[in-house]
Amino acid sequence: MTVYERPEHREAQQRVVEAIARQLGLLPWHRPTLAPFDGYLVTPRPKALAGAVEVKVRTCARVTYPTCVVDVAKVDALLASRRTDAWLALFAVRWVDALGVITAERAAACPTRPFSLTRPRDAGDVGDRVYDIPIEAFADWSCP
Repeated sequence: MTVYERPEHREAQQRVVEAIARQLGLLPWHRPTLAPFDGYLVTPRPKALAGAVEVKVRTCARVTYPTCVVDVAKVDALLASRRTDAWLALFAVRWVDALGVITAERAAACPTRPFSLTRPRDAGDVGDRVYDIPIEAFADWSCP
């Protein structure tokens, strides 16, 4: 758990992982504190890890911004987590009006850019790189 994460953040992330697991016929495994990803997917029988999910919960509508950013290191970690070809490595965004899901492989194919902060930077401060994922690249997994 990161220091800025509150219980309501984790609960919102867990609801997203539950929705994804339900649509895939898998079980959600809620992450323990300090786990690298926000949730995991488990096969029902025999119980085995089937994938990892990184979740962003937004307070805006899906169409508010043309892209969604995710840290390059987070996507790289999702890709590195793949244990088999069947392993799911997913990035999900819950907007107020939709749930979007993209595979880590598709996210990694998107353009990257430096993440700019509003705070002043030191001369040598390079900053993080992020994938700039077009909103239309996300599959719509919203429940009817």
